[in-house]
Amino acid sequence: MKDHCIVFLYDHFFPDYSAGGPVTSLNNLSRLLNDTFDVRIVTSAYAYKTGERLSAVTIDEWTKWLTIKVWYASNNESIKRAMDTLPKGSILYLNGIFSLSYFLYPLRLAKRKGLSVVVSPRGMLQAGAIRSKALKKQVYLKFIKLTGLLKHSRWHATDEQERRDIHQFMGDNSAVSVVANVPSYSILQASSVLKIKGELRLIYLSVIAEKKNLLFVLELLGSPGMESVQLDIAGPIKDEGYWESCKKVVAKLSGRVRYLGKIDPQNVIDTLSAYHALVLPTHGENFGHAIVESFAASRPVIISDKTPWTDVEVSGAGFSLPLEESKWLNAFQEMLTWEESDFKIACSSALNYYHHKFDFEKLKSDYIKLFLSQES
Repeated sequence: MKDHCIVFLYDHFFPDYSAGGPVTSLNNLSRLLNDTFDVRIVTSAYAYKTGERLSAVTIDEWTKWLTIKVWYASNNESIKRAMDTLPKGSILYLNGIFSLSYFLYPLRLAKRKGLSVVVSPRGMLQAGAIRSKALKKQVYLKFIKLTGLLKHSRWHATDEQERRDIHQFMGDNSAVSVVANVPSYSILQASSVLKIKGELRLIYLSVIAEKKNLLFVLELLGSPGMESVQLDIAGPIKDEGYWESCKKVVAKLSGRVRYLGKIDPQNVIDTLSAYHALVLPTHGENFGHAIVESFAASRPVIISDKTPWTDVEVSGAGFSLPLEESKWLNAFQEMLTWEESDFKIACSSALNYYHHKFDFEKLKSDYIKLFLSQES
């Protein structure tokens, strides 16, 4: 099947990993499929947030990042040149839907060339994501529907909620396949970290933005009984104004909170294994790579119920909670009471949960069906 060329398009890719989950998703998927398809990636030559040109890559021609063919485009004309070089019958895999250069422009080019298209919204149709700049996004989505550019395209949802989101905005007749995101591989041996009753070391690992809801946890840490909870924050700052609000609360927490900056994705699982649990009170995730990586690192999680992982508590792998302060404080109190034996059981449950949820061979088969169904 190597004669089939699958072209991933997204605004950002490694070595710039600061755009968060979609970059990790595409990297994991490319690794899964690279021995089956001719996988290529078309992305921007400029860094997320800063807009600075990436210095460590060759631009405007096919190059390689590790084993994957990548075209780092400097402008729309470069994107067109990349697409002009594609083998006949290539399949475009568009990620995200609000980018003019990496969604709308290549979609128009694909229609002219008669190329098959698969669209993955990457959580951008979630209620929490649409809420920001809602009117502008709704007008844009109506425009896309009216143009007919998405006619005959297939949609990729990573869970049933995303399928419902696609149908809500794009119509019930939209062809949607549900295939889970590809997680990172688990580590063979998790690092050892001591758990003493009355102590709790948490890590927040995600982009810093209102949707991820870091402020919710920070404010909880100021509550009575939380004096022994420590929190490290890791991830790029996406919303400077929101981060300023967070820092005001951090300043009141007596040095119990640290900001670590960005973490290289290759070091994420090792980083997670140095803590007792991951905390992520997100307003919505269609997957949540950091959550899955915590399971892969053999660490429990305490997360909102706005993710696909709502059964973690039943499995003993942590807590999935509504965003109600009392429920989160109760969960923190319970984890504070854990001794080493309780912690080890939770860690083992987290890793078992990971292995129960992910079958890489089935994932690979499902993605092959997703892409090759375009030819039927």
